[in-house]
Amino acid sequence: MTLLMVVLTGAGVNLGASLSQGPSALIDAAIFAGIAFGLLKKSRAAALGGLIVYVIEWFSAVEEGANGLINLILPILLTTAFVNGVRGCFSWQRRT
Repeated sequence: MTLLMVVLTGAGVNLGASLSQGPSALIDAAIFAGIAFGLLKKSRAAALGGLIVYVIEWFSAVEEGANGLINLILPILLTTAFVNGVRGCFSWQRRT
């Protein structure tokens, strides 16, 4: 999906401010794909890496001016999900 958005934006298609993606979005997608592969293998480093990358991106979005109620509630819910994923990964490693 990210690749499609980058290609369409690069081709000059106006997707609106919320869907327009720059080439750096491909790097972001590749990082999260690597983290997802690590999570598939139940890697603790990948779980912590995913949480850290997500929190850094959230802080950078807030710094760039993302505000509003949905931009506060959704990141809190997603951060909670990431933290629970890290807890689950560490618990799985401990039990095996």
